[in-house]
Amino acid sequence: MTKVIVKYHPIPAIVSGFFILCVCLIPGNTLPKSGILESIFIDKWVHLFLYIGWTYIWFLGLQKLHRQSMLLKIVLFMAVYGAFIEVLQHYFVAGRSAEFLDWVADIAGIGVGYILWFKRK
Repeated sequence: MTKVIVKYHPIPAIVSGFFILCVCLIPGNTLPKSGILESIFIDKWVHLFLYIGWTYIWFLGLQKLHRQSMLLKIVLFMAVYGAFIEVLQHYFVAGRSAEFLDWVADIAGIGVGYILWFKRK
């Protein structure tokens, strides 16, 4: 019987992180304006779901590597990355600003992704 070796390349997680960066750096004047969207805090939901997915992608790769020791490091990296994006928005993106609640939504997404990962079994 041959043992199947599963290799994980970090490319899906890196591409996902780059996608999040690109989405978050879209200039504010190009984003749709709607009272309904603003009243349901659609931007916070977007942050939440982006980070849920990104967490899951990272953990999937770490599972295949049997590197659960990396989980905390990845969680901390993603939280710092979210804060970094908020700083970039504030200083370098027209019509955007750093919002603490966006970062909170990022962290909430990481937390939900973490919980979903361990509840999947």
